[in-house]
This record gives sequence, C-alpha cells and structure tokens, in this order.
Amino acid sequence: MKKINNILAFALVVIFALPMLSSCGKKGEGDPGLSFKSRESRLMRAWKLTKIEGTEQYQDFNNNTVILTYSYDGTIYTMSGGGQSVSGTGTFEVEYLEYGNLTVNETFTANGNTDVYSATGTWQWLGSDGEQNYLLTDGGNNIFNGGLYYIYRLASKELILKQSYNQNDNGDVSKGDYTYTFEAK
Repeated sequence: MKKINNILAFALVVIFALPMLSSCGKKGEGDPGLSFKSRESRLMRAWKLTKIEGTEQYQDFNNNTVILTYSYDGTIYTMSGGGQSVSGTGTFEVEYLEYGNLTVNETFTANGNTDVYSATGTWQWLGSDGEQNYLLTDGGNNIFNGGLYYIYRLASKELILKQSYNQNDNGDVSKGDYTYTFEAK
C-alpha cells in the first residue's frame, strides 16, 4: 500500500511540474515541447546558415507577374525567375552574444568575385508583452542580410527564422516569403 501511495505522489508531482517546466522561457510554435533553457540562452551561441527557401512575387513594368525563387543549401545560393538566374557559393555564420551584440562572418563568390565580410552588430527581441517571438538582427551583405524575422523554431541545435511581407506602394504590389534554417556550430 505504501508503494502505491509513493507512485501516486510521484505521478501527481510530475503532472503538476511538467506544465511549469515546459513554460521555461517564451515558446514559439516550432519550439521543442520541453526545454530547460530560456529562448535567450538557446539563441546565444554560434549558428551556421544551412538552408534558405524563398519566393518573391511582383509586377514588372509591363504589368506581368514575376516570381523569383531563392534557395541555399549551406554552400550554393541560387536566385531564379523572371528570365534570369544568379548563383554563387558561400557561407554565413552568426554568433549571438550578450547585451544584444553579435558577430557575423560571410563569404560569397559569384561571377569570379569573392566578397569576404566580417562585422560586429546588434540584435534584439521584439514582440508584444515581452514575448520573444521576433528577432531584429544585423546580417551580412549577400546570403543573409538581416532584418526582422519571426522565430518559428528555436531549439538547442536548430534555429528557423521566417520572414514575410505583402506591400502595395501606389499600386505596385509585391510579396515574399522566406525561411532560413541555421544549425548550431
């Protein structure tokens, strides 16, 4: 009987403790179900960009719809559409540091020209009511330019950022959707 009471007591502790543990830090829709680290402590590390998937749509001067696709596999970057195609090779790495600081290293080669970029910059959380759903971050010159991103997934080994826009500038309509996947270094 004492053994059953101990099992019941343990089960009650687990039932009440799990919801509290899963709420450690803010949570994004793709975040792990259970994390013992806050979002900030999961973000603060070195990351390597491994994948980009993106589309952009706009009207050209003849009112034709142009769709561009962007892809990156960790080495090869390609943009195609609208009768053009551009590709290059390169890497992008960022390290998020304390106090909103970061370092960026990017190498990109296209058409025989190589651009090597290293810089320090800043980052900050954005979101309502202190939620850490959005990341405003500096970036590089070619592969990942920085900006405002929705944090879809922030795990200890994977970061997925999404960026979308839909704008109308005096009848010039354009929209875009991008997903950037990073792996921890």
